[in-house]
Order: sequence, then C-alpha cells, then structure tokens
Amino acid sequence: MTGTDVPDEIRESLETVDGAVMSLRRFASSARPDQTAGGDRLEMSTVLVVDAVSRHGGRATVGAVATELHVVSTTATRLVDRAETAGMVTREASPDDGRRVEVLLTRRGRELDAQALDFRVERLSTLLADWDPARIARFAADLAQFAEAAEAQQRERGTR
Repeated sequence: MTGTDVPDEIRESLETVDGAVMSLRRFASSARPDQTAGGDRLEMSTVLVVDAVSRHGGRATVGAVATELHVVSTTATRLVDRAETAGMVTREASPDDGRRVEVLLTRRGRELDAQALDFRVERLSTLLADWDPARIARFAADLAQFAEAAEAQQRERGTR
C-alpha cells in the first residue's frame, strides 16, 4: 500500500478510474455547441444553467440551480443573471409561494437545451460508434451508478 488505506490489488484500477474521470472533466468542459445569442457567443455557464433548470422540469429555484451546479447560491445568482441577460431564462414569483422566485426556461432556453443535448448525444455517438448497443447500455448503467454514488457522497459531505 501507499500513503492511503486503499489495498494494493485495486489501487491500479482506481488510478485508471481517476485518470478517466479527469479526462472526462476536460472532455465535458471542452464540448461547446456552436451557440450564439443575438450574435454573441454564449458562455458555457449559460448552457449549464439552462441544463440545470431543464433537469428540474423547466422551473427551478436559484438554490436548486446552485445545488445542480455545485456552486454557492451567490454564484448561482450571477450565473442565472447571465442566462437571463442572454434571454435563456426568466424569473417569476413561485405559484406555490409568492415570496419565492423561480427560474424558468424561455422558448430560446428550451431550444438551446434541445440543441445542446443533441450536440452531446451526437458527440457520444461518434465516440462509441464501434461499441455494440449492449456494451453502450452497460456502460450507461455503470456510469449512471457511479455518478449517483459521487453525488450522494457530495450530499453527505455537504460539499458543493
């Protein structure tokens, strides 16, 4: 063993997973659909805000956006401000509690969300073109389980 309590027999595999996770982080952050808003290129943070709101059914609080993006609420507020300026989201009083403000996708935001998802799916399709459907399904299930475990660990630690 090295300086951790990880058994030697799985350390090499875990180092491979770590390298893959770091590579995927770079892969995800480099993915930029050719999106523009009024002639200006959208910031990736706007795409992320739109995605976060979409994952909440097209309506979310700033707190939910913060949780989804793993940022503090003040940062989420600034990111939502940018997305609103770009015309991708709007804010309105919650129908359940008029004191609470919710972030909603605009028509342009829904279009961006669909285009960004199509872009990501096409990119993955190209990468996995040589894989058979059963292998892709296993990979998707394993990756989803891994991501949920990582999310659960972050929730337990209260980490953003």
